[in-house]
Amino acid sequence: MEYGYITEEIAKPAPEYVPPAEHVVLPTNEYDGQKPEKQKAKAGGIRGSLLKSVAALLSMVTIISASFGIDFLIDDVKPSPAPSGSDVFFPVLDNLDPDFAGKYAWGDYGSEEYLRVVRPGEDQYTYLVMGGAWESFGNSLGSAEGASYDRKTNTLTLDHCKLDFIDANLMGNGFKIKVIGDCYIGGIQIWGAYYGGSLTLTGPGKLYVAEEMTFEGEFSQTCLMVDAELEVYGQITIGATSMEQAIYYSPALTLKGGKGAVITEFKGEDGRDYYNYTVVDDSGNIASNVSFSR
Repeated sequence: MEYGYITEEIAKPAPEYVPPAEHVVLPTNEYDGQKPEKQKAKAGGIRGSLLKSVAALLSMVTIISASFGIDFLIDDVKPSPAPSGSDVFFPVLDNLDPDFAGKYAWGDYGSEEYLRVVRPGEDQYTYLVMGGAWESFGNSLGSAEGASYDRKTNTLTLDHCKLDFIDANLMGNGFKIKVIGDCYIGGIQIWGAYYGGSLTLTGPGKLYVAEEMTFEGEFSQTCLMVDAELEVYGQITIGATSMEQAIYYSPALTLKGGKGAVITEFKGEDGRDYYNYTVVDDSGNIASNVSFSR
């Protein structure tokens, strides 16, 4: 059994993305939250915008078609299928654990991994995982109803959960979200920071995302692997990833709302190829409603 992947022989350049309304009405009318403004400031600088500027200066940007494989990864290592007997064949990636040691920290404050959420109706983050850097800034750990993190398996479990936002940094390529029941999230953002910012979605439940899912690969292996029902009412984008093929899904799922991907290829400061990846609809526009359903 092989994984499915989003691909199209000729992907058209997409026009400027127009986001959906701030309050998206999901099918069950269960979600009425609103995500906050994303905080992109990191210890050591405003990383997202800086890296994008560096990439633009160092690269010649071309629009290319999606391919049927992954041609270029960190250390020139191609991914391989999961071990024999696995139900789903996803690529095998490096750097599966969060960066607890702080090897990829940007400053002298300690490790910078975090997993934080915004609870419904609130305007500040609640940290479920927090490296030493964030503690030194005066933050403390908290909790959110229906959400729990298991460090041993690097898994965030959402159990009939509602959150306005999920934000993760340096949680590694093995970071997973397990969904139980119907869960409603305003938006999701994950940072890779040269290390890895992938997400595997699993579980018997279904995840509804009211707005976008954004992966800031920041020059790392970063991809989305879907093995649970998912519906996104906004764009799915994966930026500055070393993976030319950046979205995988279980063969038990059917993809609706998107048939291709636009890939912007550019050279990083290390001379390697990197890609900005997004899902497009039948007209070649960035998709605003994508679902993976059983």
